[in-house]
Amino acid sequence: MSFRSKTVRHLSIGLLITGAGLAWAHNGAMGIVKDRMDAMSSMAESVKTLKPMMRGRTTYNAETVQAAAQSIARLGGVHLTEMFPEGSLTEASEAKPAIWQQWSQFETYAQELTLYADGLAASAANEVSLNDGVAAIEGSSQPMTVEQLALMPPADVFGLLTKNCAGCHKTFRSKK
Repeated sequence: MSFRSKTVRHLSIGLLITGAGLAWAHNGAMGIVKDRMDAMSSMAESVKTLKPMMRGRTTYNAETVQAAAQSIARLGGVHLTEMFPEGSLTEASEAKPAIWQQWSQFETYAQELTLYADGLAASAANEVSLNDGVAAIEGSSQPMTVEQLALMPPADVFGLLTKNCAGCHKTFRSKK
């Protein structure tokens, strides 16, 4: 077998293996289901980056906070809801049918995700505060604005963001 034939053969095998690996990532999810699972994984990585900073376990870095928050914001809101078209509940999906049954509540979670992420990015230069967002959450039932969130300590805004994630997952995500 010539060098060229061996090279083409090895490249073909490599592409097949890579393609198969990508197709079966997230328990066989493909298409829009894989796209949204990848987006959720990306947001989870951003939260994992931020969590130790917000708890004082690693050095706080405003630029890192801002970048991670902006990454989350880009994946929230309309972008997030568009990744859940009706009929996209497949075996590989972790989404519950409740998403489409309670669509307005799901939209609210998606919009608030972007609000809190934008607020976190805007508050990144503030003093961090290490109270896990408790002060910001207690006693507040009024919707907040990015401008209001920008005045808060980042840890408080992070607390609101992660509370939003937890609430959405509890309501709309099944455990596989």
